[in-house]
Amino acid sequence: MLSRKMFKHYVDEEADASRNPFQRTTRIDCDKIFTTEKVLYNDRLKTTIRPDVCQELFEEVMEELNSDGYEEIPMNEEELVGINSLIVKRD
Repeated sequence: MLSRKMFKHYVDEEADASRNPFQRTTRIDCDKIFTTEKVLYNDRLKTTIRPDVCQELFEEVMEELNSDGYEEIPMNEEELVGINSLIVKRD
């Protein structure tokens, strides 16, 4: 697992198909969020284990994100479209 010093706010989540799509224990970084505005993501990018996380995990992550705030990092959308054909520009 990654060092706690790298993250101020995080959620550690065990792999559990009833809660999440993770195949291994996962540390969710709650110090930042990455955003896009003008791209669409094909549903084929979602995992086959489950397409989402359970409500309880979602609320835990949101609480951790909002505890001290977070840094919002806009993604380079041109690069995203260029590296994955399942991500396209929105009209």
